[in-house]
Amino acid sequence: MKLYVFDKKLRLLALDALERIEMAVRVDVAHLLGRHDPCAHENPDCLHGNFAKRPIRNGKDAGKTQHQVWLEKYRQLLHRARREPFVQHHRDAYDGKLPIWVAIEVWDFGQLSKLFAGMRFED
Repeated sequence: MKLYVFDKKLRLLALDALERIEMAVRVDVAHLLGRHDPCAHENPDCLHGNFAKRPIRNGKDAGKTQHQVWLEKYRQLLHRARREPFVQHHRDAYDGKLPIWVAIEVWDFGQLSKLFAGMRFED
């Protein structure tokens, strides 16, 4: 029983720490890219060339860039969150485009990490 309780406490502590790290990365990515362009996540010029301009050579996404694949997944996540009040507000008030500091709230951690990997080295 003691081992079970220890495991549960350790898991909760680890999840709490990971959640804090994820939130810090979200804030930093949104702030940094948002200074370049409010819609930097959709603008290939704000990202690394290998991510935004070089086509994938093989596989089901051959011919597309990693950014195009990322954008397809982003649009799926955005569609899933379409009923969220903050998404509806920005889509209605701002011609359908969400600034990065709003869009980042609908991404999962995988989406965040892929965009992070696609950022320019200097960023």
